[in-house]
Amino acid sequence: FANPEQVEKELQLPILGILPAVEERELPLAISDPKSGLSESYRSLRTSLQFSGEQGAPRVLVVTSSEPSEGKSTTVCKLAEDFASLGAKVLVIDADMRKPSVHRVLKIDNALGLSNVLTSTINKDDLPKLIKHARPNLSVITAGMIPPNPADLLSSTRMGVLLQKLSKTYDIILIDSPPVIG
Repeated sequence: FANPEQVEKELQLPILGILPAVEERELPLAISDPKSGLSESYRSLRTSLQFSGEQGAPRVLVVTSSEPSEGKSTTVCKLAEDFASLGAKVLVIDADMRKPSVHRVLKIDNALGLSNVLTSTINKDDLPKLIKHARPNLSVITAGMIPPNPADLLSSTRMGVLLQKLSKTYDIILIDSPPVIG
């Protein structure tokens, strides 16, 4: 696609937001500066999501891309911070179990995470350590240990049950997923 209008015309889907291209070396400064064009674009995307449905923003939102390194984790973390700043109780789940990065972006431990829950390799005593509190109103479940079969785990009944339980506690769950094209 060459422009946003072409996306809307060809796919018959609305554009919720457009994010400017930012050089990788400039990204940390642009993300942290609330007056930057990038930060403003993320807030605009958040607002569009809030008005995207009859009940406001979706309760569970999966962010993916066609290929690796296209900004999924950055988008999930920035949207999470923006929703949390409005007082929403937000949970980020790093479901990219081949190349997890949410723990690096938010600077938190990745020893226990989603893979441990989905494979039942977590002790009941360690369950309180699973959900980490990164910022006010913002909690995170990191990816955890890299499993041999992430696609099977993500499509499992256990993942569905986990999301159902968590959606009762959080206003919005943002999932950083693997890219569509591996």
